[in-house]
Amino acid sequence: MPTRNALLPAPLTSAPLWMPNRNALLPAPLTSAPLWMPNRNALLPAHQTSAPPCMPTRNALLPTPLTSAPLWMPNRNALLPAPLTSAPLWMPNRNALLPVPQTSAPLCMPTRNALLPAPMTSVSAWLQPN
Repeated sequence: MPTRNALLPAPLTSAPLWMPNRNALLPAPLTSAPLWMPNRNALLPAHQTSAPPCMPTRNALLPTPLTSAPLWMPNRNALLPAPLTSAPLWMPNRNALLPVPQTSAPLCMPTRNALLPAPMTSVSAWLQPN
């Protein structure tokens, strides 16, 4: 009963000579893709490794120092004067319609006892017994 490698010449221990290995059809220096299969960057000039010249990068249309928004896109506070950071001048705050010293009810809204004479706060004199 011959051994497994009995039909092979002595130095060979794996595949016979007529069974080429994976890279047998490639020229000696190449070990991956054949010459007719270009790699990813084969269509780009030698010094370029990412995008061809016709495909601008993200910021290609912006001036060099800009890296985020173009000049025509204002930031959040661009329409406000420089010192303001919250509401524009035309948007009044909560108490803007009240006079400055008042912070609760306007003058036209009387208090609870406004319909009584000033010195009296409870019952009038004509309701008191004799």
